[in-house]
Amino acid sequence: MNIGNASLCLNVKDIQKACTFYLELGFELVEDHLVQGWAILKHRAFYLGLFQGHIKENLLNFRGGHIGELLKEFEVKKVTIEELEADNPDGSGSFFIRDLDDNLIYFDTTIEELES
Repeated sequence: MNIGNASLCLNVKDIQKACTFYLELGFELVEDHLVQGWAILKHRAFYLGLFQGHIKENLLNFRGGHIGELLKEFEVKKVTIEELEADNPDGSGSFFIRDLDDNLIYFDTTIEELES
């Protein structure tokens, strides 16, 4: 089962200060949407999303897995889907689950990620 590539998404209070902090730690800015309240940073193979006003809590994000296949596999394994946002016929879409310690996990895939 391919669940996609993992990244961490952080809910931050001040996007500018948070971005500066992580840049000082050695991250590089790969998607600059600071005026919209979010940014994607990278350190080696690790991606970090910073979000001000877009997410309610910190979460793990998996991108690139086929959403329909993941939903079927999770149904067989009796994994509870907390919220289904989209399950498109092309394999793109998104949904949330929680782990046993109540940590939020987000699966999100665009058609472009499936084609690469």
